[in-house]
Amino acid sequence: MDPQLLKEIDYLLRRAEARVWKKADAVVAKLYWDVGYCLREIKAEELQLASHRLGKELDVDARLFEIAYYFYKGNPIQKKALELAA
Repeated sequence: MDPQLLKEIDYLLRRAEARVWKKADAVVAKLYWDVGYCLREIKAEELQLASHRLGKELDVDARLFEIAYYFYKGNPIQKKALELAA
């Protein structure tokens, strides 16, 4: 295999991967904000139980809901939250 060809393709793959992860970060930040917005009326004392129930019902890690809740509480204005996450 030509070493130069290998380097060029490796560079293209790494660049594409970086772009994908950058977009993924923005998507995840928006998801956290949106889920946190849905959970905004839950009291902090009830969060763990609510997260556990949601995690079980939706078959996802319950920590997602806790992270989303605190992400929203810390950044209740969506534009600001997404700017901070970017």
